[in-house]
Amino acid sequence: MKNQKMNFKYFLTLIVFASILSCGTTHTVISDDGTVYEVKGDTFVTNGKDVTETLSNDEKSAIKSNLEARLKRQEIAENQREELEDQQKELQKIQDKALQKQQELEDKQKEIEAKLKEKDDARKEFLKAKDQLKSKKNRFNRLKDKGKLSPNDIEDWENRLKRYQDDVDEAEKKLNSFD
Repeated sequence: MKNQKMNFKYFLTLIVFASILSCGTTHTVISDDGTVYEVKGDTFVTNGKDVTETLSNDEKSAIKSNLEARLKRQEIAENQREELEDQQKELQKIQDKALQKQQELEDKQKEIEAKLKEKDDARKEFLKAKDQLKSKKNRFNRLKDKGKLSPNDIEDWENRLKRYQDDVDEAEKKLNSFD
């Protein structure tokens, strides 16, 4: 499969070179001796003069091979540039996914911290309600033991203590809902 791709790639490259050489495009080529030629199809021009007839077949072949080599290098460079762009796009996708994952983790962390704060607040509320109940019970018992409460006062105190117990039960229920 890989060889087929490579063969196809080389075949495609040859077609591109052939079409470029046969097209009406003009390419500038510098020969080994430093002479600058403009190549258009099978026509060779230097300093504005057509020198096609004055060049030997070997010189024409050398100029064309220089042109083909340069075009091949340009194509390789273009392919490498495209590969680098593709890699850059892939890296950008990976970076975007990483940023998205980081954002999701930060959101989860904030959610966990909020739940921990709610649980801590519920625990504090429970302890406060429990302390308040204990304090009120102690005061009730002291007043009752000293005989300072009438039967109506005792009933009022018992109703208040029941409300404090309800507050403790509610706070405990809220605290247990976090487990």
